[in-house]
Amino acid sequence: MLLMTYDLVQNGDNQLNTEIKKDLIQKGWRDSVSYKVKSRNYTVQDSAPSTTLWKESDNPEEGCIDFNNVCYKYNILHLKERRRAIGKVICVNFNNSDNLKLL
Repeated sequence: MLLMTYDLVQNGDNQLNTEIKKDLIQKGWRDSVSYKVKSRNYTVQDSAPSTTLWKESDNPEEGCIDFNNVCYKYNILHLKERRRAIGKVICVNFNNSDNLKLL
């Protein structure tokens, strides 16, 4: 399982984070999580922090590529307004926590 967290430089567009997150979700990333509470034997539905997503995969580089692609798409769509999506992403493979990709 991959866990991605990212930070975007604010560019004056109050929809920047929403647009980037929506595009990442369309690429298969999820912002909701469910987990089982063992002491009470029930499942809890929760949401991740706003710039944290997860995906069933094992290649951290995939997260970096997805983030770059959605930022590039944003930049093309907002070229006339001279707004750019610039940021940093960290993607970690929880199956192998030693495998960390930084971009």
